[in-house]
Amino acid sequence: MTERSRPHDGYNQSPLIQEAYTDFTPAPWVRTAVARLLDGIPPTYLTGLKIVALTNSSSWNRSRRRQKIFVGKRKVSLQESRGCYHRKCEDRPARIEIVVDLTVFGDGKGWWFRRKLVQDLFFADVLFHEVGHHIHRAMVPDHRDPEVVADEWARKLREIYFRHRYWYFRALSAILAPAWKLFGKRLMKPFEVEMSKADKG
Repeated sequence: MTERSRPHDGYNQSPLIQEAYTDFTPAPWVRTAVARLLDGIPPTYLTGLKIVALTNSSSWNRSRRRQKIFVGKRKVSLQESRGCYHRKCEDRPARIEIVVDLTVFGDGKGWWFRRKLVQDLFFADVLFHEVGHHIHRAMVPDHRDPEVVADEWARKLREIYFRHRYWYFRALSAILAPAWKLFGKRLMKPFEVEMSKADKG
């Protein structure tokens, strides 16, 4: 088993990022992407969250893989989940686990993985969802379905992160949207005609 434990390199030195893998080597950008996403979360929302553990499914023993967790109103085995949140319990701090081999398809080394946006998109959903569980459990109580609440927080955190880090995409879309409105239908018309012919055939 390969183990590494160190704080990430951003302005917020908590939580600690731990890596523990069995017969698995993650893509070199994985830890950096998770650290970048954590840096984009307002520090207040990370209060009390001490560890983000990156692991792979083979690192869990058989009983752990068969463990059931709730996703909404249904139970699923832990081995089907890309991540899970463990709230603070006695002497164990609050922590998040992310299963890297279930989060990134393939070896994560294709040319498209060199783009930070692509890297962020792979981990944003699972990380922000689990941070949403932490916010719900530790800071903002809510009596609704925990998965619904976590999803809502994940959407808020995604909006904060991507709006701040990739602001130029928003600016670009604002420029391109009117042009698409004017010329998009004309550009798509030949394809629609061909598709219509194919349907009739």
